[in-house]
Amino acid sequence: MEVSEIMTKKPVTLKPNNNLKDVLEIFSEHKIEACPVLNAKKEIMGIVSHSDVLRVADIHSKIQESTSKTFPVVIGLLKGKEHFEALEDSLKKILTVPVSEFMTKTIRTVSLNDDVYEALRIMNKYKINLVPVVKDKKLVGVIARSDIIDALEKDVEK
Repeated sequence: MEVSEIMTKKPVTLKPNNNLKDVLEIFSEHKIEACPVLNAKKEIMGIVSHSDVLRVADIHSKIQESTSKTFPVVIGLLKGKEHFEALEDSLKKILTVPVSEFMTKTIRTVSLNDDVYEALRIMNKYKINLVPVVKDKKLVGVIARSDIIDALEKDVEK
């Protein structure tokens, strides 16, 4: 089975100047976990995933008094009201961070004619759940792990 048979042909995309707030809204609205970032020529510049969102939130939300390396924002909230103002400022800054600063720039892609198992191999090897499908360096779709599972399920039902 070829990638073109099961890929999402009109994927949701982001621009490099979108910010973290935009990403959170888009992920929530479309119920997606990753999204390609395109330049003005519709070429892929990167991908933003849940992991990237968590990483940028962690990096930008460090609270000086916190010794924890995980979820310092939550720890800040637990410290009490006097820390809330600094925490609120930190959260506002986090939401304005542009996608270009935290997207994954190393992109693994497949082409329309590639076998679905090639996409799955890439997903497994690089521990990713979404692979852009390109033709002439331009995005023509995406294939997600869930697309492959759905296709295999339909094949078994036949």
